Amino acid sequence: MTREEAHELIGIIKKELNVEAYEPNLIFLEDGTMEEVEPMRIIKIYDAHDVLLLEAPITKLRQYKNKHLRKLLNASDYLTEYGNTRYYRLDI
Repeated sequence: MTREEAHELIGIIKKELNVEAYEPNLIFLEDGTMEEVEPMRIIKIYDAHDVLLLEAPITKLRQYKNKHLRKLLNASDYLTEYGNTRYYRLDI
């Protein structure tokens, strides 16, 4: 995958998943404190120079099945998972 193809896919994913408009879901607990309800999963994809290309909070299962996101993930190398965040590297 070329750098241009990756950036085009990332643009499509951000638009389809509405990544820019994501707002954390906050709830009030019984003791009066506020806590964030975490998304199902957060996908972070970095390039070969450790520059973050995409951070996508996945809040619904159908978002995780997005064909453009799947294509980008398939082209990326899975690195690790910490908490509910998965890290990938795309060698571009």
